[in-house]
Amino acid sequence: MESAVLEMLLRWRFTLSLVLSIAAALVMSSLFEWFTAKYAVSLVIVCSAFATLWVGRAEDGGKPLETPQLSKPVEFLSLSFFGVIAGALITVLVGGTLVATLVLALCPAIVAAWSAVVKQKKTHGLRVVFRTIALLSGWVTLLAWATNLFRTW
Repeated sequence: MESAVLEMLLRWRFTLSLVLSIAAALVMSSLFEWFTAKYAVSLVIVCSAFATLWVGRAEDGGKPLETPQLSKPVEFLSLSFFGVIAGALITVLVGGTLVATLVLALCPAIVAAWSAVVKQKKTHGLRVVFRTIALLSGWVTLLAWATNLFRTW
């Protein structure tokens, strides 16, 4: 495990992104009173995720990757898990579960619109509905668990 972390830090793209995101988080937290530690940590995590993608693309030679075909249950469970994580993060950052629910509900439509405009790749309407339901099912499950709804059954 330690060698994998060290190996990733030795790649200049990842290290550059990590250092710049930490520096940006420190500057923003000193300039803006509302930019607290949770925002700083979130910024560094998101930048590290994009840095990992950047490193992977550079090592592939920048070739376009083939989209893997996922089975419906795997896609549903993956999106549900992402809905739990993203919903919790949005709630922590914004402070409201309604905002997180609205953002998660709109995300598949926004991604489909972006894909249609930028990539000229149409997404079927039922796929958008499926992805919306999957994201919201994970988020609603977490909300139900957090409010002790399952204990009343």
